[in-house]
Amino acid sequence: MIGLLQEPTIGNYDLLAIQEPWRNTISEEGYNPIQSPFHLVEKASINTRVAVYINKRIPQGDWDVIHTSEDEITIRLRTKSEPIYIHNVYSPPISHAERQITPSIAKLQQLLLANRGEHIILGDFNLHHPLWNHPTYLQHHYIADELLDIIGEIGANLITPPGLATRNCQRGPHHEKTTIDLAFSTIEAIERCEIAELLIQGSDHLPLESIFLLRDDITRQNSSKRRWKDINLETFLSTLDIRTQGLEERELQTETAIDLYVTDLIRGLKEAIEALIPLKIGSLYDKGF
Repeated sequence: MIGLLQEPTIGNYDLLAIQEPWRNTISEEGYNPIQSPFHLVEKASINTRVAVYINKRIPQGDWDVIHTSEDEITIRLRTKSEPIYIHNVYSPPISHAERQITPSIAKLQQLLLANRGEHIILGDFNLHHPLWNHPTYLQHHYIADELLDIIGEIGANLITPPGLATRNCQRGPHHEKTTIDLAFSTIEAIERCEIAELLIQGSDHLPLESIFLLRDDITRQNSSKRRWKDINLETFLSTLDIRTQGLEERELQTETAIDLYVTDLIRGLKEAIEALIPLKIGSLYDKGF
């Protein structure tokens, strides 16, 4: 992740959907330094296998998190007409004959049916099917058909070009190129979906770049304001101490350690603010300043 976020063109992307991200074994969080151009959405767990990075140029009032777990994240983007739901999924490898869909695919199905709007589904599904396999690759997972039925229920289509190798690995004497990282969408206006050559970081999974042509701009909602004058400073500082417990014991001798310290401090401040400082009640005549 360090190399990816340091790539000079990375800030051009609105959203990064990452599978099997790096984990910090102490905080159980992913990597996102304070100077990163992205907000990081993930579940803080050593077992987390999906993460979403949302560009900071998209106002935080224009998106929210519908669901987050170790293997599935759903983000909602607001537009002038209807919302767009972006799903990031990791489905672990299974037997080709397995007939029970994985928990992350089951959760995806639930989220697709529960939320009306446009949908973009991205992920490492670890599934083979003739619809996306290279013609010479004949493996076929039974539940890949189940996935297609689930996707078809909302009218989404595969946008990953059939046969496009998204995993390039060496297994003993065999060099395998397979298509297991997939993208589906109900949005038909797509400029391209291809391997992002500039973002290849040495992983055996190759990064996919997808550009969607949206009919409407993302809308900006009025940001909520807090009643700062009602703060009880003593209670706030006591709560902040609890939320940032252990930070004072950390050694700040490396850039990564400092980045993690600042990230945890900011998170603690946000949690204390949300817990103790109430929001103002909005007015129809609020001018927003």
